[in-house]
Amino acid sequence: MRIPAITLVLIPVLLSGCQPGSGGALLRIPLITKAQTSTVQPDVIGTALDGDLERWLSEVSRLMTLTEEQVQAELQQSVTTKADPPEQLFRYALLNQQLKDWLGWIRARDSLEKLAANPELSASLLALVRLLQFHNQSMINAEARQSRLLSAIQEQDRIQQQHMAELQLRQDQVLELSNKIEALTNLEKSMSIRRALTTDTPKTTPKTSSKTTATPNEPVND
Repeated sequence: MRIPAITLVLIPVLLSGCQPGSGGALLRIPLITKAQTSTVQPDVIGTALDGDLERWLSEVSRLMTLTEEQVQAELQQSVTTKADPPEQLFRYALLNQQLKDWLGWIRARDSLEKLAANPELSASLLALVRLLQFHNQSMINAEARQSRLLSAIQEQDRIQQQHMAELQLRQDQVLELSNKIEALTNLEKSMSIRRALTTDTPKTTPKTSSKTTATPNEPVND
């Protein structure tokens, strides 16, 4: 199967702006109908781009060089309604894509989806729109995965901190109980020592004299 030249042109351009691991397997891009492809001859696709496609690709290259401030300034001048011409809607999608944030990618994808429904688009322009739509959906998917991963990490950290706090509380309670037991043990030892000292001390009695004293009427034997 022959790959359209527009795909070969856009793939390196889009990959240069993709974030690592962005992926894109979650989105199935609707295929261009046979009726649309039959209107473009294979030799024309392989050798030259139509004027509209050249102009749109030139706009892609120009907008990809803008800074965020320049993108914001141009977005303020853009007005999107259902009556917008395809090229203006395409430019609005590219500007939102260049914001490189979740909401910008969503607006870009939705604008490109609306643009892809335009029956007046040539097969080459539709291929370009579908490819850009795929790119923006891939970035949305990557952002969602990263957000879920970050939330999971934060939840794990919260649970771990909670467990550490509970462990610290238990350790403090054990230490407090140990101190109380030690204090009671020391008190009991002290009371036992006092009781022992009180029980084992002998009682002293006054000594009586062994000499006999003589009465006045009784002679004393020398």
